This record gives sequence, structure tokens and C-alpha cells, in this order.
Amino acid sequence: MNVISPIQECESFRKRETLGKIAGGLAQSGFKTYSWFKKVPSEYLEQAPEAGRNLELIIENLIPLALSKPTHARLLARAVVDWHKKYTSAQKLCERRDYYLLTTQEDAKIPFDPKQDTHYAHILSNIALAARAASDIPRYRKPRNFEYLTRCFHDLNTIAEEVFHAYPTRGPRDERHNRLSLSVIQKYDPPLNGAPSLHIAYSALLYNVMKAIGLCDHNSRAWESVEKSTYGMPRAVLAIKQHCCADVAFGLIAARMVFERRFKKHKFDDLTNKFCELEKRDENTPYSHIKKIHYELLAMRRGQSLKNLAGEYISKHNFPKLPYDHPKAYFDTRAKKIRLFQ
Repeated sequence: MNVISPIQECESFRKRETLGKIAGGLAQSGFKTYSWFKKVPSEYLEQAPEAGRNLELIIENLIPLALSKPTHARLLARAVVDWHKKYTSAQKLCERRDYYLLTTQEDAKIPFDPKQDTHYAHILSNIALAARAASDIPRYRKPRNFEYLTRCFHDLNTIAEEVFHAYPTRGPRDERHNRLSLSVIQKYDPPLNGAPSLHIAYSALLYNVMKAIGLCDHNSRAWESVEKSTYGMPRAVLAIKQHCCADVAFGLIAARMVFERRFKKHKFDDLTNKFCELEKRDENTPYSHIKKIHYELLAMRRGQSLKNLAGEYISKHNFPKLPYDHPKAYFDTRAKKIRLFQ
């Protein structure tokens, strides 16, 4: 399977269910009406069907889950609410704090590709699809067993929040684009607290959890989405400048910590076994550099918390701490200088 193919090529993305068609039709009608009153770029109208497909997928999967297994839906909702609460509260508290600059020359070299926004925005759709599919696996039809899966993500939210508060980071964003999904993302998600990348952490954790419970044997359609979404996420988060390479590596470590604690009999797949293959197909994403940081963090881990690991890594490499209103910049690790983006 070509794991780096666009998420738009997945069967789940291409084949719309009735609920998705209804929701998509209503949403697009509303958006067109809105565009009559507001000056909306024509490109946004053209992109609306693709951008709206991620919303359709959430509805296609959550409504059937809520109707057939309301307890499962509540458990999933609690995990999402927990993420939103902890992530947004950390952002508000860190908005005017000095921050650590983890963006380096390796990140500055990555071309800006705003069209990766659809893949990036697929994360919630992927979770909804996987949750519905997992709830149909006999063992996880029981709410108690399904809750064990959702608690993994509560654990992830907790350890990530600790890092956000102790070591706030800020990344340079590129707003020179005409993409609908990315405009929405940048409006509601400030460039704060990128390490660990929760998009990477959630994707890697979801991938490993679904692999451990045998989703690939029960629902190939859902597994295809989980697999392609996960392997394509490093490219997506870096290409749209939402994260830097260190954020990606920390996301993988965060997922590993939670998974190894919850699934002791299973080996964590950190995705790096496919990085050489991915780098051949995608020369713009520095997979080898991400792998290098990831294994450095593994060597430094020694059973310590994610927060302490982040502190040790930042201290080891002397990443600078900047005032919150500092111009967009990256840290040249070779010259040990802060360089401004042009």
C-alpha cells in the first residue's frame, strides 16, 4: 500500500454516506449564502466540497455511533472535550509568555505547501471513523473496554499539558495562501505550544491502539484511513508550517509513553521503519532528521516524564527563549544564531 498517498484517495473519503451527503449539502448551501454577504475568495467556494468532507465524515460516524451506542459516544466526547479544555487553557495562559524557539534551519528549508491542509484537518474525522469501527469489534462493544481505549487519549492530554505549561513554544506561521481549511485552522489555533505535536501524538497513538485491537482484520476501510492519515501526518504538519521537526519527534515520544503504559504486551510502532521509503517519495520532508531527534529523545528518556525530557532536550541544545512578540524566526543550530524569516 502506498501509505503516503493523499487522504482524499481513501475509500472512506471518496465514498460519501447518506448522512454525509445531507450534511454536506446543507453546509455548502449555508456557506454560499454566507459568501453573498461577506467577501469570500472564489477559491474558498471551489475548495468547500473537499474542505467540508472532513466535517461530513465526523457526522457520518458520530451520529450512527450515538444512536447505536450512546455510552460509547459519550466516552469519545469526553476525550475530545478533555483535549480541547487542556489545550486551549494552556494556549491562553501562554499567550503572552516568553517561549522557546525549537524551529531550526531544517524546518526553514521545508517548502510551504498549504494544500496539505485537508490531510491536517482530517484528524478529528479519522478519530470518529476509528471509534465507530472499534465499537463494532466484539470485545469493545462493552463500554468498559471501549473506555480503556479512550482513557489513552486522556493520558496523552495530561502529559502534553504539563509540557505546554513548563516549556511553552511558538512557531512561525505562513499566512500567504488562499486555502479555506488552513485559514480556519490558523484563525482558531494560535501558533503556540507545538511540542509535542498533538496531531502527531494522536495519530501515532490511534494507529498503534487500532493495530493492537486488530482493526485491520475487522474493518479494512477504517484501517486504510488510520494508516494513511498517520503516515501522511508528519508531511502535513510540517508542510503547512503548523509544527517543526522537534514537535513531530516529541509527538511520537508522547504517544509511545502512553501506549507502552496501557498496552504492555504490544510493541509500539514509531513509524520510523517506513521513513526511508517515505523520504524517497517525499524529498521535501526531512524524515531522517525527525528520526534522528526521535532516537536521541529515546536515548535520553531513562524513564523520566515527558516534561522533564523536554526540559533536558531544550537545555542540551541551548534552544533560545524569546519574548512573546519577537519577529518570526528560526534557530540556526550550527551557527547558534537566531535568524529572522524574510
